[in-house]
Amino acid sequence: SMYCLTRAPSSPPTRRPLYRAPGGPSFRRWLYAWCRALASEATGPDAPVFAVCAAGIFKHDTRVMLFLLPRMVLDALAARDAARVRHVREEIVAVLLDAAGAEKPTEGPDATAALPTSHRLGGGFGIPPNAGASSEQAELAAQAVFTLLDQLAAWKEDVANGASNGASGNAPPASREDEETLASLREIMRAVPRELL
Repeated sequence: SMYCLTRAPSSPPTRRPLYRAPGGPSFRRWLYAWCRALASEATGPDAPVFAVCAAGIFKHDTRVMLFLLPRMVLDALAARDAARVRHVREEIVAVLLDAAGAEKPTEGPDATAALPTSHRLGGGFGIPPNAGASSEQAELAAQAVFTLLDQLAAWKEDVANGASNGASGNAPPASREDEETLASLREIMRAVPRELL
C-alpha cells in the first residue's frame, strides 16, 4: 500500500473558521485542517473511511482531500447538527471574503460593506492588487470552495431529479434524510452573500 498508518491522528483545532487570512497557513495546511476537522466529526456511513484518511492519507495527498471534501461536507449537513452546519458555512464565507479582499466576515444587509468597491458594483472575481503573498492561498482556497459548491449543486440536482422521477414512478422519491440535508444546504447557500459568488 502507498500509505501506512503508524499512529492515531491528533485532534483538529476547534476554533472556527479554520481559514484565517491574510498571512495564515498555506492552502494545503488550511485544507488539511478543515478535512481533518470534518473527518473527526463525521457520523455517517463513510465516517470510518474519513477517519482512516485523516489518520495518514490527508497529510500527504491533496487530491484525496479535494475528492472527499464534498462527501465530508454532505456528512456534516446530513448530521442535522446546527454547529456542524454553521462551521461549514463559516468556512465557506471566510474563504470567499478573503478571496474578494474583504476585511472581516459580515452577514445581513450590510455584508457588502466589507467588500471592495469593484465587488459591490458587480465587478469580476479577482484578487486585490495589494494582496501580496496571500493572494495565491486565497485563489486556491476560493477554487476549492467553488468546486465544492459546484459539486454540492450537482448533488442537489441529482436528488431533485430523483424526486421528480420518483413522482412519475421511474425512481424512488428522495429520502427524508436527503430532504433534510437539502434544507441544510439551502441554508448555507442563503448565508453566502451573492456578491461573493
